Amino acid sequence: MKLINPACLLINKDYKDLFADKEAVEEFRELLTSMAGHLKISDPATTATMHDDLAVWFRNLFFMEDKAFAEAMKPYEYDYILHARMWRIHNLCWALSQAAHVAGDVVDIGCYEARSTHVFCTYNKDLIKYKSLHLFDYFDAPPGDHKKALHGPKLADMVAKRMADFEPLMAAGSVMETIPKHLPDEICFAHIDLNSAEAEAHVMPEIYERMTKGGIVVFDDYGFARYRDSALVHQKFLENKPERILELPTGQGMMVKL
Repeated sequence: MKLINPACLLINKDYKDLFADKEAVEEFRELLTSMAGHLKISDPATTATMHDDLAVWFRNLFFMEDKAFAEAMKPYEYDYILHARMWRIHNLCWALSQAAHVAGDVVDIGCYEARSTHVFCTYNKDLIKYKSLHLFDYFDAPPGDHKKALHGPKLADMVAKRMADFEPLMAAGSVMETIPKHLPDEICFAHIDLNSAEAEAHVMPEIYERMTKGGIVVFDDYGFARYRDSALVHQKFLENKPERILELPTGQGMMVKL
């Protein structure tokens, strides 16, 4: 029995990379809507899901039956953007649940408003109660197109309040300045979501150096075509190292420190 269903939202930026005009985009949306109906994605007994630029069918979808995950998502019951990214977030919950068994702290780089962070920390609250949580973001005013709607003078306080139960250590500003200065000596889990190849190229060597054996890194952008440059940066860094990044259908990448 499914406890929680992803929201079927088409949240890519108008699919401009695929189509030349608005009419083609609308036709594509209508086709996807029809497909969603045929797959019965809103049916609790479904073996299909379609969200976050992902459509699958004939799957068990066990993440939709995870009681602890449904509970962790409760504060965001009406947050349809978060629900559309549900499989991505469950992967983070799983990765932290495994990485929490080795030494080191938890790091989220590019946490923005920390909704996903709150879910994966809540899901693993008993496992990480003796670990420190480190959050990195501009919070206030990132340059250019990296600025999102909530970036501004109030964001850091909003995140601090949301994550208060986990007593986060927050580093505001460019990661070029805050990393490695504010990184812990040992890391068991890192989530990297910077939407920038240059920033991730700076961050990854510092994370790798501090990762304990068995620790896990999740790259939010690794599988998305519009962030291919970021993926290539990480592949280049790992060329002469034993680890390799697993590309996930959710658009993420995952690496285990060997």
